[in-house]
Amino acid sequence: MRKTIRDIAKELNLSHTTVSRVLNNRTDFISERTRQRVLKAIKNAGYQPNLAARALVTGRTNLIAFWSRYLHTPFQVRVVQALFTQLKADNYELLIRSVPEDTDSELSPPRLEFPTDGVIAFETAYPLLWRTNATNSCSPIVSLGAYYCEEVDHVGVDLFYGASLALNHLYEVGCRRIAYLLDQASNRPGDARLEAYLTFCRESGLQAEQIVAPQQTRSDARETLKHYIEARGAPTGLFCINDEMAIGAYRALLDLKLSVPDDVALVGCDGIEDTEYLDHPLSTIVQPIEEMCRIGWQFLRTRIQNPDLPPQQLVLRPQLVVRESSVRR
Repeated sequence: MRKTIRDIAKELNLSHTTVSRVLNNRTDFISERTRQRVLKAIKNAGYQPNLAARALVTGRTNLIAFWSRYLHTPFQVRVVQALFTQLKADNYELLIRSVPEDTDSELSPPRLEFPTDGVIAFETAYPLLWRTNATNSCSPIVSLGAYYCEEVDHVGVDLFYGASLALNHLYEVGCRRIAYLLDQASNRPGDARLEAYLTFCRESGLQAEQIVAPQQTRSDARETLKHYIEARGAPTGLFCINDEMAIGAYRALLDLKLSVPDDVALVGCDGIEDTEYLDHPLSTIVQPIEEMCRIGWQFLRTRIQNPDLPPQQLVLRPQLVVRESSVRR
């Protein structure tokens, strides 16, 4: 027979109320030791709470919505996994939804098909639209990533700083013709990596070369870079908007019988695991995914419990990891 909350409480010599509060993440006056005892007993008993009933009683669903423009790359998968790990520890579930890439201010904000306790928006401008919509103005929301919304609680990543590190590194290893490989959607004012690239070129006196692919994919990067080099020759250094495009660029350079890094020094961005498994491992800007997700969930959980808190804001800095793809002999 399936155990009830009262059965678990009796086994632990605790009150039914204490077990219930742990289940509903209302643990302000419950010690961490007691909380862990209850969570362990619940897990061992295979207890499955009735989410609909709990929502009616507590006013909470223990569901968090996750919004992102992209859900198909290894980088986005790592973000989802890191968030899932954080939420699972607090008995929350993640409801994933892809939102359109177009973030025009005239668009309506996404609508939730099922009630959630809050929203984590990753690299999308929709938090501002959500906040300015009167019917959703009180919904807790946290914005994460390189494209973050300053008008709401946020944990941003400073990719202007990261891109500047990468570009200065390419300059220091002797590159004097440094191109930037990006996609069409990112080739616009306000993108931190593009702004860093244009600032670097202006301050160093180098000619800016933006190589624009249709989409942020390995195949588009490969074909676009091949056509560009065949028409204009190869740059001596190449910075890519992300690791997906950097890996595609790496393949294009090999197709053209060019040496990495001796002919073209190459740097990507994000820090996905694939970058370590090339013949010449890829230098990359490593984003602090786990820290970003941990603090982002902490901000949202705090906002859910205390809606009137002042704004919670933090911007993290990424790290440049230099590997063989950009270190010349």
